[in-house]
Amino acid sequence: MPPLLPPASAEYYSEQRDITAKVLRAARDIWGQRPPAEFDEWFAANADRLVATITAGQAKAVSGADDYVGRVLDQLGTPVDPDVGIDASRLVGIASDGRDLEGLLYGAIVHAKHDVGQGYSPSLAWEKASKTLLQYTQTQVADAARVATGLAITARPGVGYVRLINVPCCPRCAVLAGRWYKKASFQRHPGCDCRNIPASEDVADDLTTDPRAYFDSLSNEQQDKIFGKASAEAIRDGADISQVVNAERGMKVAGVYGRELAITTEGVTKRGIAGKAIRARGRNAKTTPRLMPEAIYQIAEDRAEVLSLLRKNGYIFDGQPKRVPKPTPQPAAPKPAPAPAVEAAPVETPNIGEAAPKRKARKTSPFAGQSTADLEARMFAKAEAGIVDDEFDALAAEIDRRTLRAQVERERRAAAREAKNRTADSTYEQLLARGVDDEEAIERAYGVPVEKQRRYNATSTLNSWGYEGKSLDAQIRAWHKDEAYRAWLQAENDTNGYMLSKAGEKAGTDPRRLWSMPEAQARKHASEELRAWWDEHGRVTKAELKAQLLDPTELARIQSSRRDFLA
Repeated sequence: MPPLLPPASAEYYSEQRDITAKVLRAARDIWGQRPPAEFDEWFAANADRLVATITAGQAKAVSGADDYVGRVLDQLGTPVDPDVGIDASRLVGIASDGRDLEGLLYGAIVHAKHDVGQGYSPSLAWEKASKTLLQYTQTQVADAARVATGLAITARPGVGYVRLINVPCCPRCAVLAGRWYKKASFQRHPGCDCRNIPASEDVADDLTTDPRAYFDSLSNEQQDKIFGKASAEAIRDGADISQVVNAERGMKVAGVYGRELAITTEGVTKRGIAGKAIRARGRNAKTTPRLMPEAIYQIAEDRAEVLSLLRKNGYIFDGQPKRVPKPTPQPAAPKPAPAPAVEAAPVETPNIGEAAPKRKARKTSPFAGQSTADLEARMFAKAEAGIVDDEFDALAAEIDRRTLRAQVERERRAAAREAKNRTADSTYEQLLARGVDDEEAIERAYGVPVEKQRRYNATSTLNSWGYEGKSLDAQIRAWHKDEAYRAWLQAENDTNGYMLSKAGEKAGTDPRRLWSMPEAQARKHASEELRAWWDEHGRVTKAELKAQLLDPTELARIQSSRRDFLA
């Protein structure tokens, strides 16, 4: 049986269930039961209402997180004051994976349209999509509260959390239950209703749940249903439940569903705390992705780095006063006045010449200097041998950290590229509006030389015409070969086959080569009839075709310097 919850925890989760239930009812009412004629038009008209409903629920859900953590620790007899302030409002109005709520909710419309395309009636597709919408809604409200609680835990030194299960639960949750976690990231799966109870490590044992005890509390039929028949039988035969159940499979950090790394650009406006923090470290708040807290917990190696990243991304700030324990209300006593809001402390600029404060030396990672491939090889070797020990967990955690760090860098570079492209697009439009030539505008806005533009366009054009080759010159040769062949056919018909001069006949010249040999030689070997034809129709050359694609100036020179072939 699970241990008795601290009263504050039971109250808090009861409040959270009520908040979620109200938001779900409101979202269900907005969605309705009858499908609209046009799904996209309906969403465009109702998206703001849905977003406002979830945003209101998130705001209510995160409002008491810091007080909740403090009260639980008080009731456990281990009160810990926060050493930084938290700003849970940064979690409101965005999805837990960092994107905007409207983009997330549109996924329900995508599901509905997909089902209609698969042959479902609009009514059935709309009904199925409503379940998707409600799952999104429930997840966003729950995750906002969960992550806010994690921030409040992180703000208190030496505090982590114990995972408590709500029975019945899935085997993955059962294996993870009862552990004390130092970092606030919460492993979960869709529909997970496990709880994270704030606790310091020295009292965590009082809150633990034994996974095997939970397994033994179930009937054989329940064990087979929840754990799977083969796994349940192995556990009954004495196998270690943690070895049988792969607890991490299907589990994600709350708020990272569908993405490798949760980031957001919400809350980085000029007035936002996140924007101020990002600008204080010399970066562009409009283009710098803001990490979500759950991603920070995975990337950071210690609490100091966690706090540093949370501060840089606007979730915490220095200067919050110590928390005052919530007083027990007296029947005749008036309610205490609310404490004034505490604003974030301004970023201080160190005086020139002052000695910089000594930084606490960071612990060297035991995996420093080892490649990720080597770490993966070691981890896979352990997995194949069935060894899942502390070293295995450490290897997996290090690989995850490196993967996420690499993703952070990719996201940063992508954001920088996007910002650069937006600036270039604006410059390009302005240049065109001023009457600047398109090629010059592209060169000035995007830095692509005109010659490179023309070569790219020439290659694309010739590809569209079916001319392939390892180089542009090869494509032009193939194009000229076809053009020369068509010209030869026409000229042969128009000259009745009289195409070679006596010199050409004597040399055994192939008439088709008269379009590819040097002009002086072509004049000598061509008949008078063919030279007259060239004067009227032109003698197409590879150089002229190349100039048509790449150099209008050179094309004009070629055409102006052309002499009469009969001269």
